[in-house]
Amino acid sequence: MNESSNNSFLWDGKNDPIGATVLSLFDGISCGQQALKELGIPVKEYYASEIDKYAIKVTQENHPNTIQLGSITELETTKLPKIDLLIGGSPCQSFSVAGDGSGFNGKSGLFWEYVRILKETKPKYFLLENVKMKKGQSYRCWDRILRLIYTHISRNDKFT
Repeated sequence: MNESSNNSFLWDGKNDPIGATVLSLFDGISCGQQALKELGIPVKEYYASEIDKYAIKVTQENHPNTIQLGSITELETTKLPKIDLLIGGSPCQSFSVAGDGSGFNGKSGLFWEYVRILKETKPKYFLLENVKMKKGQSYRCWDRILRLIYTHISRNDKFT
């Protein structure tokens, strides 16, 4: 995936002309990796945290240079190089309009692992995706969390 790129929105090549070092959490079948490729954003190293053996198999078939790291709950960021781009979307079943409404008490509580890794890696860029949520407590909670993250980033504060 070291293709040259005219896409300077995410990658200007100044820090590393070879490409970005990417960490994808809840990687699934590496759709993020495919999107970067289609956007022409060069990737030097792509690290993936995923536990589903079938998803990992698809990823390795399509992107054999992917470095698999296993479960996000066991991920030790001190063993990783400097991350340029952190991407991911934690399980959404607990927040989804079609979900059970258990919020952070359900599978979606893994969101805090994303926050932990964001805090520890301090990437140049990050992308967090999730689903359309039910209005209510979970929605308001997410809104507050995202505003807090944005406030810290825009002020260059450390996450605490």
